[in-house]
Amino acid sequence: MEISLATKRKLGFVNNAIKRDERDNIKKSILHFNTAREIWLHLETCYNVTNGARKYKLNKEVYDTHQNGISINEYYTTMKSLWDEQDSLNILPANTQLNPKIDAFIGAMKKQREEERLFQFLLGVMKTTMLRGVSCLCKPHYQQLRQPVPNCNKKKLKGMC
Repeated sequence: MEISLATKRKLGFVNNAIKRDERDNIKKSILHFNTAREIWLHLETCYNVTNGARKYKLNKEVYDTHQNGISINEYYTTMKSLWDEQDSLNILPANTQLNPKIDAFIGAMKKQREEERLFQFLLGVMKTTMLRGVSCLCKPHYQQLRQPVPNCNKKKLKGMC
C-alpha cells in the first residue's frame, strides 16, 4: 500500500509529511465548492501528476538489472519489486461487464505480461553465460548464412510468385 501511495505522490497525506501551509492552501482552494464531487475534480486537476518519468525509469531499471553474482533469490526479489511498482503505476479501469471474449482477452494479456517478465528475468540471469550459450547454439546457422546464395532461374521465380 505504501509503495502505491508513494508512486502516486499521496503518501504525504497519510503520514502527515505535507506541511501545514500546504494544507492551508488546499483548504482555501476547496472552500467555495458546493459538492464533494466538485472538490475531488478540483483536487485531481491540481495534484494529478503523470508518472511518465517514473515509468521510464522503472522500465530502464528492469532492463538494466542483471544477476551479477548475486543469488537467484535476491535477483528475483529485486525484479519482483520493480514489476510490482510498475503494476501500481499501470492501473487499468475496472471492468464490470465480463463475458467470455473479455475474459479470454484479459487472460491473453496476463499471459503475455508474464511471458515478457520471464524474458526480462532470463535476460538478466548470468547474462554473459547465456550469451556464450546462445552464440554456440547459433554457430551452425551463422555458418550457413555466410555461404553464398545459389543462383536462381527467372522462370523458377515466376512460378513461385
